[in-house]
Amino acid sequence: MVGVGVFGHTPLSPPRANPGLCIAVTRSHFNQVVQDTVQAINAGHILREGGAGNKYLKVIEGHADAYVYPTKGTKKWDTCAGEAILRALGGTTTDCVGRPINYLPSQSYHNIWGVLATLHGHQQLLEKIPKETKERLSSLQE
Repeated sequence: MVGVGVFGHTPLSPPRANPGLCIAVTRSHFNQVVQDTVQAINAGHILREGGAGNKYLKVIEGHADAYVYPTKGTKKWDTCAGEAILRALGGTTTDCVGRPINYLPSQSYHNIWGVLATLHGHQQLLEKIPKETKERLSSLQE
């Protein structure tokens, strides 16, 4: 529940073998857009993981600073549970343009504008996503 927090869990900080952030990204859909975005964010370490829920867990458990998916492909059911837990911890999920993900039944079940999930520093990361990526995502229609 937002505002109450979670109990029995203390988030860790991601390991810092390399300078820069630790970013969880897609394993199966890693493309040039994802690579360019990760480079712009100045990731020191990239975790290529399967499953949106698994990438949320990497952020929640402190193994990654952020989950970044700067393209369409995930669905609302891929992100809803992870977002609920992350929000209870005080984290943030938006699309890669900066808008909250809308779970209302009147909305498409596709997360067309990508996913950005963080426990800390969400706005700073959002500002590092390339302008070209944001423009490309903003032009997509539901």
